[in-house]
Formats: sequence, structure tokens, C-alpha cells
Amino acid sequence: MLCPMDQAVPELCVRHATDKNPASRRALLADIVGLCDAPVKRLSETEKHLAGEILVRVVREFEVQMRAEVAEKLAASANVPKQLIRALAEDEIVIAKPVILTSPLLDETDLLSIIDSKSREHRLLVAERPHISSAVGDALIKAGEPEVLLALLNNQTAAISHAAMEYAVEESRSRAILRGPLVTRADLPLDLAKRMISFVSIILKREIAAKFPNDAAISSS
Repeated sequence: MLCPMDQAVPELCVRHATDKNPASRRALLADIVGLCDAPVKRLSETEKHLAGEILVRVVREFEVQMRAEVAEKLAASANVPKQLIRALAEDEIVIAKPVILTSPLLDETDLLSIIDSKSREHRLLVAERPHISSAVGDALIKAGEPEVLLALLNNQTAAISHAAMEYAVEESRSRAILRGPLVTRADLPLDLAKRMISFVSIILKREIAAKFPNDAAISSS
């Protein structure tokens, strides 16, 4: 049985951190995953913080494949020290992917930091993350990356501000690939749908008309 995190983490470091034997490294990985995936009880915020800092240092010593395995196994857990989740989310893309897409511990501040400081590939993952806020959506659009904008529009659970949606509609005038995702969004505002009527295909005009059946201006277009 695992001992409490504030006791187990230093013990893991003493037993494994300097041992480069592959079997010991795998044992360390399994211990870290088991420890982090267990409910954390009776730890103060200071103890949690210290445990997290130690785990980050240990995991950073792993090769990419092992860090990716840690990320995959811990991405959905709510019991992992926050520092470790942040470190994994900011790591190479193969490691960051499951964490950015699924970790319940990443909040709006974390996501904004990732958008601001990491790569386009990281921003693409943030754009695909379920239920991101409109503030996160606005930050993604500011990066000016067409692929990120498309991923955001295709994310039906993302909250997109009116200003961001208006920007996307204007971009869709010259980038037809954006038009379908815009029209299929449940939150496309009526005023922007009317604007799109003037330049989308007949098929998309029909979709807009079906979306707003009671609007006379759209029905007559």
C-alpha cells in the first residue's frame, strides 16, 4: 500500500532517482503513476506543492517515451499535483497532448499561459479541448494561425465571443474552408449569418435558412 504522498515522494527519489537501470526506471514510473492516481488525503497546500516540485524534477529525467506514458496515464486524474500536470502540458507535443485535451486540473489561466508561451501545435490542442472559455478562444485567435482558427470553429463545445465569431466570418470571405464550420455552429449569431448569406454557396445558404427559419431576410435570400 502506498504511504502518504509527503512521505512517499522523497522515498521514491532515494530509491530510484539516481538508478539508471531500465527496470528501476520503469518501477519508478509505475510508483509515480500509482501515487498520483490515488486520492490525496490530509496534505496541506505546502506539502502538496513540495511533493509536486519533487515529482516534476524526477519525471523530467525520464526519456520522452516514458514521460509520454506518465502523461497518458495521469491526464484524466484530478489527484495529480498541479505542477506535474503543468510541466507535462508544456512538454513536447506527444507528451502534452493527452494532458491538454483531458486534464481537469488545467484552468483558464493555465491554458492562456500555454497559448502565450508554447508552440502552434500546443495551441491546436487547446483549440480542440472541450468546453474552453471565450477568453481562451479570443487568445487563440490573436495568434493569427489559420489552422488554430479552424480547429476552434470545429470545436462545438468551445465558447466563442461575438467579436471572435465576427473575425472568423470576415476571414471566411477569403478562406472557404471556414464557412462550413461556421454555419454548423449552434452559436452562430443571426447578424453574422445574414452577413454570410452574401458569399456562401447555395448549399450553405440552405443550411443558414434552416437554422433561422423565421427570419424573412434570410428566407428571401
